Amino acid sequence: MDVRAYKCWFEYLKRSERYKECCSQGGAGEMAGLYADFGDVHAPGLLWEDWWMTHEELFSGIEPLFVLNEIQTNAEFNYLWEEGQDDLLALVINLHAPKETILTAVADTVAKLQLQLRRRENEQILAANPQAKVTERFGRPKFDPSFYHRYGLTPVPSRTDLDVLERMLEVYDFCLKDGRKPPSSKLEWFEIAEYLGIMVEQTARTKKDAGAMSAEEERTERAEKTKRYFRDAQNVIKSVEKGSFPKHS
Repeated sequence: MDVRAYKCWFEYLKRSERYKECCSQGGAGEMAGLYADFGDVHAPGLLWEDWWMTHEELFSGIEPLFVLNEIQTNAEFNYLWEEGQDDLLALVINLHAPKETILTAVADTVAKLQLQLRRRENEQILAANPQAKVTERFGRPKFDPSFYHRYGLTPVPSRTDLDVLERMLEVYDFCLKDGRKPPSSKLEWFEIAEYLGIMVEQTARTKKDAGAMSAEEERTERAEKTKRYFRDAQNVIKSVEKGSFPKHS
């Protein structure tokens, strides 16, 4: 897992006013439970690297168990995929096919490969203990509790996700810099977009169907995107206050 995800978690937690108050009270108050794990992230001179060295065990070295990650780019595929992984399956699906046909094909493929995986596992078990009881049924796996993160990423963020999370934080910090209040007009949001270089892209299909955006439409889209970044950052902060990251929907 990219350690950048945990650095983002740390940075978003630092933006929580509720957690900041808890830290100022030495860990007392309604967020005392979270403080017992994450500690005083506002300690004078504390750097991310120093905090990580003493808190990495909160997350262990194993990625949380996930079911599905949507992949949009080659970079994301290379990030998630490693040669020789028996417990991951990559599929290319024709989205123009009927939904029922897709689901049936996926179910058949998954069932076949899960059976193969279980049989290989059974062979290893029997090699170690010929008297062991094995089954080809593929139910819920039984892992030692230490397998799981104490705090799990929900879901596992891709590199693109992390880029967006960092961009959201940049917008949030800029909007509240030096005690400022968030913008209250489209013009102010656009000015921030202009200053931070936040752009919007129009897909080829949209251009074909609706034509290129006018200058005013582009200004509006950039302002809305910047405002959305700020709002989403606020939601992520609420999530980390509950011990969850990066889900913010």
